[in-house]
Formats: sequence, structure tokens, C-alpha cells
Amino acid sequence: MIPGFRFKLNPLMLLLFLLFFSVFTGLSLWQSFRVAEKQQALADIELANNTAPFAVYQLTDQLILAHRYYRASATGRFDTGACLYVENVVFKGQPGLYLYCPFTLEGDERSLLVNMGWLKRPVDRLNLPPIKVPSERLTIDGVIQLPRSRPVVTAGVDKPNTEQEKLWVYFDFEYLKAQTKLDFYPIELQLTSPIAPLLEREWPQYEAKIGMHIGYAIHWAAFALATLILFIKFNFKRIRHE
Repeated sequence: MIPGFRFKLNPLMLLLFLLFFSVFTGLSLWQSFRVAEKQQALADIELANNTAPFAVYQLTDQLILAHRYYRASATGRFDTGACLYVENVVFKGQPGLYLYCPFTLEGDERSLLVNMGWLKRPVDRLNLPPIKVPSERLTIDGVIQLPRSRPVVTAGVDKPNTEQEKLWVYFDFEYLKAQTKLDFYPIELQLTSPIAPLLEREWPQYEAKIGMHIGYAIHWAAFALATLILFIKFNFKRIRHE
């Protein structure tokens, strides 16, 4: 007991205190754990990217998806006949396109979707530059990333390449698989090798957002502390001596 004070239990207030205090404390701890996870992920990526690239070869989906943002390498040949442009890609405020090409892995039954880079949209969007991708056996390097997702709203466009076969207004991975009959890995490799055509290849870096998670942890901890202070204030009464 606190000298000069007496505790007067209010069952409803006690229940509300336990509920809110546990929720706010739990959220604060969760954000603290997220900080530790992001710091470890950032350290792992930096360490891996300072060593030899991660080899893409006969991997499981679970394993390759766990290595997002890692440098990776693959050996094989580009399927030059299946390359395509995807519109509506903004880079540094400029509208443009991505060039995608399937890459047939040597000794592997699965193919790899390679993002060759960004180029500025031509004045006549239907007058596309010819696709000149090497067809010989190559070893390529890049960054593992998730493919662009199909937009929820497609303005009534059932398939992405209604105007030209090689010009897609949006990217649809499932449509590409159906068109090419290829078994793709569930990622795209954002090319970093100096392979023609030399396009813009300034790829997004891993954003840990550690400061944001620390801020949220402090935010929820402050709420938990405020809940405790209010509970004490309303349940401990000063003893008045007549």
C-alpha cells in the first residue's frame, strides 16, 4: 500500500485497465520485435550482397521468396521471342516502360522472368523500339524481387496486350504463364549485368523503416503508461484525517 492512500477496487475499471494495458503493451513489444527483425534482415541482405550472388537453380518457391532483395545469378539463354514491354512505369517522374524477357535456365526445368530495365516512353507509344536481346548462353546477375501485381481495376481490359502483342498496358504474371506455357519461378530478377539493351537499372533498395517501428513502439508504450497512471489515479484515494 501507498502511505496516506487507500486502494478502492472498481471491478469494471480493473477489467478495462487489464484489457487496454495488455493491448498497448503487446503492440509496443510487437513493434520492438519488428525493429529487431528488420535490423537482422538488413544485416543479412548487406552481408549476402557483399559476397557471391545467390545462385538461382532448381530452388523451391519458399526458398527463393525468402531471398527478396538478394543479389542472384543464373546461367542460361534469353527466350528472345517472348520478350515484351509493360507500360505505365514511372521512373523519376517520367512515364516509361519495363522490358521483360523470359530466361531459360541451364539444367533447370523452370524459367526466370528477367526485368531488363526501364526506358522512356516513345512519343508514339505504339511505335516501339525493336527488342535486341542477346540469344547466346549467358550468366546474368540481378536482384530478386516480386513481380508487379495485376491491377485490381483494369478499365474493362480483359487482357493486357489488346493493342499490340508485345505491348502490355499492365503486367499479368498468370497471363504470361498461359501465353508462353513456361513454368516460372515466382519472382522477377531485376537485371544488373551490363547486357544489351543498356536500359535504366536503378532498382529499389530494401527499406527497413526502422525509425518508423521505433516510433510506433514508443507511441504504444506511452499509451500503456498513460493507462497505468489513470488506473492509479482513479483507484487510489487519499486518506483524509478529520
